[in-house]
Amino acid sequence: MVSTWLADALQYELWVVSDGSIANDIYFSDIAWPIRKILHWKGLRDEKRDLCSRLNRSTADLGQEIYWRAEAVYDMLSETLTKDEVYLFGNSPKDVDALVLGHALFVLNVLPETSVLRATLQKHARLVKYAEHHLFVLLGVPSGSFSRTLPYVAYDLCVMSGQVHCEHYIDLKVYKLKYHMLVPKVVLVGLDEDGCNPLPGETEDPKSFTIASERCKKCIRTMLKGLVINEALQICFEDFTEDNIVLTETGKVKFKNVTIISCLRRGPEFKRRLHRNFKCAANIIRDLFKLITPTGIQYNIPEDILHLLNVIEREFESRSMFPVHASLVPLTQCSFFFQKMYETIRSVLSFEEFRAILDKLPYVDGWKKKVMNNALLSYPINRRPESYEVPQNKPDQRNLNKYQKGCLNDLGINPPRNQSVLSNEQEEMIKQLRLIDYWRNRTVHRMEPYRSYTKESTEEGEDAPRNAPYKAEGSELVNYVRFPMAPTYLQWELIKRREADGHVVWESFF
Repeated sequence: MVSTWLADALQYELWVVSDGSIANDIYFSDIAWPIRKILHWKGLRDEKRDLCSRLNRSTADLGQEIYWRAEAVYDMLSETLTKDEVYLFGNSPKDVDALVLGHALFVLNVLPETSVLRATLQKHARLVKYAEHHLFVLLGVPSGSFSRTLPYVAYDLCVMSGQVHCEHYIDLKVYKLKYHMLVPKVVLVGLDEDGCNPLPGETEDPKSFTIASERCKKCIRTMLKGLVINEALQICFEDFTEDNIVLTETGKVKFKNVTIISCLRRGPEFKRRLHRNFKCAANIIRDLFKLITPTGIQYNIPEDILHLLNVIEREFESRSMFPVHASLVPLTQCSFFFQKMYETIRSVLSFEEFRAILDKLPYVDGWKKKVMNNALLSYPINRRPESYEVPQNKPDQRNLNKYQKGCLNDLGINPPRNQSVLSNEQEEMIKQLRLIDYWRNRTVHRMEPYRSYTKESTEEGEDAPRNAPYKAEGSELVNYVRFPMAPTYLQWELIKRREADGHVVWESFF
């Protein structure tokens, strides 16, 4: 069927349906024009006559019969090709693999987009992925849906083929020296290139803290994404180090001089090698935060990045989430990232799940004190202070007041009629509720104090303009340094709960 039905369909597309340009390029490109025209006419006549005779169909009915047969073969092959199989039959290549691969690659890469046969094949995702996988393994050439992602792993082939130049890429070691990969200490001194205060609203000098720069985040994210793509291609690398990492001018990671391991079935050995690749990436990430001091080597790894390293080591089954870890979200997207998680937690999860998330919420104790020494972060509280208070019990109270009942209702708790005061446990839950509501409200009001904040002139000189204009990212930064693990905690609590699946498209924030 492969050597007859699919061959007939291909010949029909080349000679009968198309404009003849592909057949001319294949068979007659080196022949003078008049002879080429005659030979093409003769080939078209002979092919039509041969197909009609062999299939016992008229020219008008020929296309319908041929495309029906081709789709039947594609259906059969697609069903034969299970998810974890590299080859059509068994664990080793056979003649039929060569026939199918040659046919599929020709159809996908040579026939025009208007081709009916190409559209028919593209409906069979397993066959398309099968062809693309073997094209990459055998030739290192991208095709179809992987063409945009392949540069993460095929850097050497690109260089050898002359498609790119080496000077367009920077070794990771050089890149770390050229650009700041981390910000070990942010102080209230100077403005950024746009004349904005990078750490706005601070009423006192902040303590030292370490954060990953935006370039650092992108480096980590694209390196992990490349390994996830490898799994889709069903390949992995031998162990690699930072010597095997280069970056584009835009900060995307590519691998060089790595040994590609292919033709492994999805199983324990493939999984073990893949995990080793992620561990190699974790070692490179850890070294991004290495500082050499007179007293020795120090690792100033931010708390949320440390969480990412831990899940790479211990929660390998969640590897598809590594490139979209909350610690890697750009500052420009942090507000939308948190709002989407908050909406999912409040509207999708049950009240029991919501309370379970609140029960282990970090930073509950003393959170108000942390935000009140910043003019931007304290704005929502100063605007409506009662919204962030825990309603207190009164000594002579006989029934829960309206405000207390409203708080319990927000938590999905229906108190008994005879309850007179809030229990200690309920007060703690309301305290947790106030914090998560504050995080949500802060994102909504982050730019509201801009006019009142910037209209006051500063007398501290140009080097420390506390009232200089600020960006939305500045508001996100002052919040991050106080609550670095908040987005990470909420993200992984959602990942654990299947009810939230599909409600947050994590990739949309990168």
